[in-house]
Amino acid sequence: MRVEIYHGAVDSEGRIAHGVVEEMKHTGTSESDHLYGVQVACRDSGSRGFSVRVAAFHEDAILPYEQPWLVWQE
Repeated sequence: MRVEIYHGAVDSEGRIAHGVVEEMKHTGTSESDHLYGVQVACRDSGSRGFSVRVAAFHEDAILPYEQPWLVWQE
């Protein structure tokens, strides 16, 4: 499993414009929850958008291309 954050400036329609994908790292557990985190640098001002996705992953598989139903939330 891979947890990723998609972030960037938000355009006038509320969409993330020219976003960046970064992989989040497993940082621990809290009871039965798994915690993930990443540091995101904020280099400019204005409205920002964030979206997180969890995707199947295995180093020997090409899953993002084999499973087209894994998409970013809109």
